[in-house]
Amino acid sequence: MNDQIAMMLEALLIQNKQVQWIGGYVPGLTSKGDPYISLFNPHAGMVNKVVKVYENSFGKLPDFINTEIPDRVHPSKNTMDKGAAISAGLYVKVPSFKILTYDGKMTQMGPEKRFFNVFWAPSVEYENGDPVGARAIGFYMDYLEENEGKRPFS
Repeated sequence: MNDQIAMMLEALLIQNKQVQWIGGYVPGLTSKGDPYISLFNPHAGMVNKVVKVYENSFGKLPDFINTEIPDRVHPSKNTMDKGAAISAGLYVKVPSFKILTYDGKMTQMGPEKRFFNVFWAPSVEYENGDPVGARAIGFYMDYLEENEGKRPFS
């Protein structure tokens, strides 16, 4: 019974576009110098951030996301898109995980998406400080991207 309720709840969240897949992130600083993490969809065609996660919510993020902001990141009013972040060496690919969002203030493009919490994330095993499971999932995601979504041995 609990599995059925969970499945119905997830279906409602997906229908309302409140569940988002994440596959990478970029560290940033607001124009006031406050740290944030921009989360991005894993699909290559999705270049804009899904949401920003501010410092008060860093503890909700999976362990494989490094919330330390590198010294080379400077305060800015603008959020980099995925291509610019990759060119700047700031985009970090991670194992895909799901987040929950909610609608924030209204913008010209519709309501702004806000981060609520992580809905599901893969468990990651560490060996000598290296995320073994995350690396394996990352290699698999790279393989799918490089081979236009064709699974191995298909």
